[in-house]
Amino acid sequence: MQRREFVKTLIYAAVGIAGLTTLASCSSSSSTNKKSPKEKASGEKKSLSGKNIIIIGAGISGLACAKKLMLQGANVKVLESTKRVGGRIKTTVFDDYVFEEGAAWIHGNKLNPIVELADQAKIKTHVTDFDSIAAFDSKSNRYSDKQISDLYKQYYALLDEMKENGKENVGVGQYLQKEYPQRLTDPLWLYVLSSEIEFDNGGDIKDIATSYFDEDEIFEGDDLLLLNGYEKIPKNLARDLDVIFDQRVHEIGYTDDTISVNTKDNKYECDYCVVSVPLGVLKSNNIIFKPELPADKSGAIERLKMGTVNKLFVIFDEAFWPKDTEFFVATNEIKGKYNLFVNMYLTHKIPVLTTFTFGEYSLSSEGLHDSEIEKDISHQIDVMFKDIRKPIKKIIRTKWNDDENTFGCYSYATNGAFASDNSTLASSVDNKIFFAGEHTSTKYPGTVHGAYLSGLKAADEILG
Repeated sequence: MQRREFVKTLIYAAVGIAGLTTLASCSSSSSTNKKSPKEKASGEKKSLSGKNIIIIGAGISGLACAKKLMLQGANVKVLESTKRVGGRIKTTVFDDYVFEEGAAWIHGNKLNPIVELADQAKIKTHVTDFDSIAAFDSKSNRYSDKQISDLYKQYYALLDEMKENGKENVGVGQYLQKEYPQRLTDPLWLYVLSSEIEFDNGGDIKDIATSYFDEDEIFEGDDLLLLNGYEKIPKNLARDLDVIFDQRVHEIGYTDDTISVNTKDNKYECDYCVVSVPLGVLKSNNIIFKPELPADKSGAIERLKMGTVNKLFVIFDEAFWPKDTEFFVATNEIKGKYNLFVNMYLTHKIPVLTTFTFGEYSLSSEGLHDSEIEKDISHQIDVMFKDIRKPIKKIIRTKWNDDENTFGCYSYATNGAFASDNSTLASSVDNKIFFAGEHTSTKYPGTVHGAYLSGLKAADEILG
């Protein structure tokens, strides 16, 4: 959502860093020195004429892989469990308003391949200003610029400290409990921990490994919010592809001679198979592999986790809040609970505030009734706009963890994960079963561009 797609908040703007699901590092291997995806994809490849290839999953990784293989002459079928393409890129329209339930941003617009795809799909974008923010405490007092600035200085120091002292079996929450327990009860710190670390990684701070949360590479430049339908990108990619909907795969069998992919009603045979379903689906064991996957791959699937971040679109009859402010914050004593709001009037000219749930609260809140959700969000909006708040017209909410097509938002490294787990997931099995998706990206896990590039990589591996 995801990634993801799902988003980076204001702290990165202060230093010009872009990222999605993990706090991106300023490593020496800057992406600005990398070759563009077009350059990587150039060069002669073997012909796949007459070869049958099954791609499982019509998210952006599967579609990117399918498109490249089709152009090399392969007979490609994409099996999709739902009735649409896009996966965790999911655009919903309500009252002519466009909402992105999953991915919404392009993170870093310099050399990022998603920028070109958005241009091709004629998608309008907005450069996000993460410095445009108004933050309030639980008594409606606005935090001063100095309070926010001081907080960020301490936060950056914490990131550096954890990066230096992090261990694969120690979570961020455990580290804070030992070194800075007071921060786990400070509402302003709870906001930063949830809207930064938990939002970027997807999981709860108790589960996010201190050793890997800051290891990913980035694309430099601005973060672009897509305004008129992220789903146009996967729809464009799907043109001319043979995508078969309502095909939930439950078994993949492979021998020296054949590969069989079984759904409830159909059996497909192929020369190569690319599994591009989300990590959550692999973890659910809803797809059985015969023979079983190698121990190193199944171990990586077990160690990595699927995060849980959800969005809530709060719709009003009119916008009553400051229309030129990009973000609003309402701190509270429950980490991850409706503390960040995005002003969609500024970007889309619609009377909507988008809020979020992060970490453990995001998981538990999926079971709450709509009326309780509305009551809690109304309280938070009351905190920020005490004298001018209007009644909520409607709330549209996501439940990514409960979705059998995802079982979460995007992947992250949990306590006990290995640095090699993403690359292990990316490796093929017997040069027959290949894997793609954001969870297989070693450089950009949890992002749309990471998923897209992983699909191209899987295609390259098949092409040899």
